Amino acid sequence: MKFSVLAIFLAYGMAIWPQTSPSAPSFTLHASVSRTNDGTVTVTANSTRPLWQALDSVRRQYGWTVDYEDPLYPSDSAGITSDSVHGRYLKGGSFVPHFHEPNSNSASEEQRVLQEIVNQYNSQYSGKYRVLKISDFRFDVAPAQSILDQPVKIDSEARSLRAEVDEIVASLTRATGIKVEQAGLIDNVMEQSQVSLKHTNAVPVRQLLNEVLNHAPVQKVWLFTFNPDGGTGAVGIQTTQLWTTNENGKIAVKTLSTHILLLLKISKVNLTIFVFPPIMPRHNWRSLVSCGAGSARRSRPQGRRSEYLELQELLDPGTGTILRLTVEADLWSETSRIIRADIMVEYGPVEIGGKTYTCPTRSVSICRFINGFPQGSEATLLNDVSFTDYHQFRAESRILPGNVPTLAH
Repeated sequence: MKFSVLAIFLAYGMAIWPQTSPSAPSFTLHASVSRTNDGTVTVTANSTRPLWQALDSVRRQYGWTVDYEDPLYPSDSAGITSDSVHGRYLKGGSFVPHFHEPNSNSASEEQRVLQEIVNQYNSQYSGKYRVLKISDFRFDVAPAQSILDQPVKIDSEARSLRAEVDEIVASLTRATGIKVEQAGLIDNVMEQSQVSLKHTNAVPVRQLLNEVLNHAPVQKVWLFTFNPDGGTGAVGIQTTQLWTTNENGKIAVKTLSTHILLLLKISKVNLTIFVFPPIMPRHNWRSLVSCGAGSARRSRPQGRRSEYLELQELLDPGTGTILRLTVEADLWSETSRIIRADIMVEYGPVEIGGKTYTCPTRSVSICRFINGFPQGSEATLLNDVSFTDYHQFRAESRILPGNVPTLAH
């Protein structure tokens, strides 16, 4: 089925009197990574948190799960600066670590690289960090004196992963007197996955956070940041990703996970994905992906599980703009009617109201299923959607100072 839809773009603008304000220092969005023929890797970071920016780029290069924690900067710290508009904020700076390319994806090689980066940072900056091995697939990079080492007591009530993180940071706030909150956007995985932590005694916050994220169906990392303008903390949750550059020089972002069931609900051009996952460590989903999606449904070995979900984003490396979003779900099992469900959305420049925006231009979805399950034959459904005729509805207002006019009676 192929059809076109009318896409409507809503915008609201407000023009107010401009004001001149001091600007914060200029930093880069991501650290750059370069390699030489002898296997030396150089990471160039320039950020308010240069260590985290370097670690963030490295973990995306290799698909590693690395958590990071800010120290609690004292008010007179040399790492804090301020101005009249931004208040107090981290001064940051540049950081250019070097290390030899890991010869495998083993935990020992990951720890070696992380430790080399941290050692170089400790020799350049006053803040001292350490590398903590949590498991073979999770490492924490934390300051020598860490607020997350604070033990807290938490009940065993079953909650969503998001609600459990909220409960943990609330317990940390009560124990230390430092306000800590969970930050970030709504995450379906964190909302729908459940966990119940059972500890008789108080345990460190770090341990609780790691236990919660280990119950997620995809690899998740936490990021603890400290805001010196107010002395508060925030915990953000991100998904472990692997960034690769394809033959066209574009950056592909890949996230892999295993799932028992994936339900797709399509309403016109809106897609909602509901995921009901098992608890499965990283080494399992890596082997599952290699099963291959091309085999016939009934030709696979009995009892062999092969459900997986693969998400890929194609990015413009210059601007970070998403050019293509792909979801490929292999749902084969002995009892599943749906075999495979793939969705691809392409983005492109669209002129609306004299300006150019990046909007969806085409969406293709393919579904393979058993028609007449369980004894029926395989069938395929195809939806091809084109997004055309974008329109913009804009409202503009301007606030002018002055006296309020009096209406004549």
